[in-house]
Amino acid sequence: MEKIIIKNFGPIKEVELEIKDINVFIGSTSSGKSTVAKLIAVFRNSAELIYTDNFDILLELLSDYNINYNIHDNTYIRYENNEYALQVKNQKVISNLPIKELASAIEPIREIMPVLAPLIKNLINGKGSINQLYSLIILFVGQYDLEKIEFQAQEDNERAKRMRTLLEKIKENKDQFTNRSVSSLEETVSYIKELNEIVFNLFDLGKTVYIPAERILLSMIAESLFGLMNNDIAIAKCIKDFGAQFESARKKLNHFSVPFLDAEYRYSDKSNIIHFKDGAKIKLEQASSGIQSVIPLVLVVEAMTSREQNRKNCFVIEEPELNLYPTVQKELVEFIIERINRAKDKLIITTHSPYVLTSLDNLIQASNAAKEHPELREKVAKTVAEEKWVDFDRVSCYFFENGTCRSTLDEENQTIGASNIDDVSEDLGKTFDQLLELKYAHVS
Repeated sequence: MEKIIIKNFGPIKEVELEIKDINVFIGSTSSGKSTVAKLIAVFRNSAELIYTDNFDILLELLSDYNINYNIHDNTYIRYENNEYALQVKNQKVISNLPIKELASAIEPIREIMPVLAPLIKNLINGKGSINQLYSLIILFVGQYDLEKIEFQAQEDNERAKRMRTLLEKIKENKDQFTNRSVSSLEETVSYIKELNEIVFNLFDLGKTVYIPAERILLSMIAESLFGLMNNDIAIAKCIKDFGAQFESARKKLNHFSVPFLDAEYRYSDKSNIIHFKDGAKIKLEQASSGIQSVIPLVLVVEAMTSREQNRKNCFVIEEPELNLYPTVQKELVEFIIERINRAKDKLIITTHSPYVLTSLDNLIQASNAAKEHPELREKVAKTVAEEKWVDFDRVSCYFFENGTCRSTLDEENQTIGASNIDDVSEDLGKTFDQLLELKYAHVS
């Protein structure tokens, strides 16, 4: 089970929620839903924290997501993923490594990573000495006996086999490192990635793909995207990271059809062109705000759910409905869910849109109907394609208010409670009726 507990951080007073496969956070502006979504992204991408328990690294990660609120003595954050836990308490970070064999292997990394991480960063930026970094690696691998490290799994499944293979690779690499006086940056970084792979696969952390509400900015400067990522521009790192994912996705999917926009995206000669069915075409930078918002989103989701790897991703998408007409919102939700189902990834959405909730609820009801009446499965599939169905048990939906949150799920009817976000429609209707009564009060 995956969950997070937060107390006294930014707009959050006290929140505890379970993270399922598909998660929806709703609530008014500044209610804290984005803060929670970003915190989950931070802790799911927390390899550095696992290794170091370094409070300064935590502060840097929070700053990357623009949630660098003060952490007080009474601030408490705990993230859990199965047996793994990471906790912030009394302005300290505490990580939990329950597997004895792995804990023994990781201990030297915990000691060396505060020095190793900036050295790697400097080397990537063209500074520092490979020999200096290599000396630290030699020190690191010499601190423990790799031959005594084994991964014990109760089941002999593919995951366990992969873990054993990775450990064997590291054991083989030890001899290569200790018998040479110099190593390339590529080999060194590859070695560190092998160790990261063990931790992430063991705890099923996967990669978190954060898709910010500011994604429209990337469309507006799409032709200058590479420059944005490679220059020290005052913009949140999480936005730059998404820019890098967009850059990679548009090269991989240089022709991509978006049926619900009746358009095709094409990337050629560093130009981003939208081709419409009627023959018209326009640069992405000059397209409508809705298209500018949705193109980076769909390209990254498509590219990162088409991968061939065992690790699960978790997509954190802020306000997918931005600048989109209701029918397009519906089809975008279906697009995202279909891809998430295909890759067996996780999804977190923050939204203000009742159309997003209702669209997701329809996909849940399709699954419900097929379960309750198996004989009607084919008819249900004609109404809603089976690859878009959503099992109610895979879903969570939380309403944020006054620094807390509550689940909106209707367990009896197996819905997500979309009416929680659409109460304003009822209020508007009442006001309209009252005004009509006043208008015609003296009409006989």
